[in-house]
Amino acid sequence: MRQVLKSKLKNEALSLVTDVTYAQVRHWFDSSYRDLKMSLIFPKQVEAHKELPVIVWLCGGAFVSMDRNVWLPQLTNLAQRGFVIASPEYRTSSDVSYPTSLQDVKSAIRYLRARAENYCIDSKRVYIMGESAGGTLAILASVTNGDNQYDVGEYLGNSSDVQGVVDFYGLSDLRDIAGGAKTSTLPGNLMYRCLNFFGENVERASAVCHVDSSTPPTLIFHGSVDDVVIPDHSEKYYGKLQEAGVHSDLYILEGAGHGDALFYQDHIYDIIETFLKEI
Repeated sequence: MRQVLKSKLKNEALSLVTDVTYAQVRHWFDSSYRDLKMSLIFPKQVEAHKELPVIVWLCGGAFVSMDRNVWLPQLTNLAQRGFVIASPEYRTSSDVSYPTSLQDVKSAIRYLRARAENYCIDSKRVYIMGESAGGTLAILASVTNGDNQYDVGEYLGNSSDVQGVVDFYGLSDLRDIAGGAKTSTLPGNLMYRCLNFFGENVERASAVCHVDSSTPPTLIFHGSVDDVVIPDHSEKYYGKLQEAGVHSDLYILEGAGHGDALFYQDHIYDIIETFLKEI
């Protein structure tokens, strides 16, 4: 069978680059260096392409491990909707303690602004999105907009501020882990991992303590039956955002657990796209 098809271009071709070095950091007892890597999805035809908003995606992993590529298949949906996707690695408790991971995230944002032309990025529309531990870092990045103490490394002439946030079931209040199992709402293994990572910085690392009227617009998703990070984290954070007059929305997904596939469905992407393109 031979046919001639008239096809309309609906989805442009995309490039995936998985081994971009965005920073070099001290390693192995400060005696060597290692590269911090980033994966990107962006239009294949870069030359003369219009600038697009970028979503900086942060993978979770209980602050113990992370994989910058594991969620990329789900993020392609947003790339087809007109977002550049940047997924940087950040260091975890196997190498560092807080706030080094937040410094890594901000380094990645500065790199993206410095190299915006390479990836069709509109540097005025940088959004951050993460799940679980990545969601925690995403909201921390937002409430520390303009706080230069977290800007270390290269490209310091570029801002690390974000213009909007999407938080998937992140931890907003870590203060209760300081009292151990008697006060913490986290499962024992996660509580000890957080204590090991955050140490005495639990209040500094609790985004709920730092919300004010300058906090960027925030979209939150949480599962109703999440037994790892209970929905109260998102409910409390949303309440603080509303009190401060921050443009914010909270969606509780009925029947969804931690890291559930229900968060990565078309109607969720519709909500994310609408929220980010209207702020």
